[in-house]
Amino acid sequence: MTAAPRLQPREATAPQLINVLHSPKRIRVKFGGRVIADSRNVLVLRSNHFLPIYFFPLAAIDQSVLKPSKQGQQHPVGGETKYWDIEAGDRRAADAAWSFTAPPDENLASLAGRIAFTWNLVDQWFEEE
Repeated sequence: MTAAPRLQPREATAPQLINVLHSPKRIRVKFGGRVIADSRNVLVLRSNHFLPIYFFPLAAIDQSVLKPSKQGQQHPVGGETKYWDIEAGDRRAADAAWSFTAPPDENLASLAGRIAFTWNLVDQWFEEE
């Protein structure tokens, strides 16, 4: 049996690098047995401090599943953040969708008005050609 690989920790003082890229793929999200987001116009927020995050245009989301949440917070990169609960069928995921209301960094301005989903709070992700 081989030993599990050991990961080296990231230096706490490493500068945070971020960029926003257009995904060349079709991205779909399922929750509660239905597709709640489907788009070929997805932006990906990438950083050396966190995993990539897909941001969907509002028109690509089944808005009937989004219910405003009372949750709000300051994101360390994107500033003020608005949240929604997701309800589909008899399922509910609290604070599972979110958006930057007015990103303070001009490099993130393209994410304003787009919605991201918390990876582990939805059922399935599909990345297709």
